[in-house]
Amino acid sequence: GRLDGLVTSTALPIIGHFLSLDDAAWQAVIDAKLLGTVRLVRAALPHFISAGGGGIVVLSGRGGLEASPQ
Repeated sequence: GRLDGLVTSTALPIIGHFLSLDDAAWQAVIDAKLLGTVRLVRAALPHFISAGGGGIVVLSGRGGLEASPQ
């Protein structure tokens, strides 16, 4: 009956050299990793607010801290 928590974890197998990835590849990553998470959080927040609380955990890959050779 109620939502107490949300965990998001997104992966997308788009790998390549920075200059070789086209706009469609970049947009797919943005849509999945950023907007996918935003949409889920936005959908969960009204439930958390009406319940008086809830938890959100957003998982991400290590690419933001440790770049791959590509």
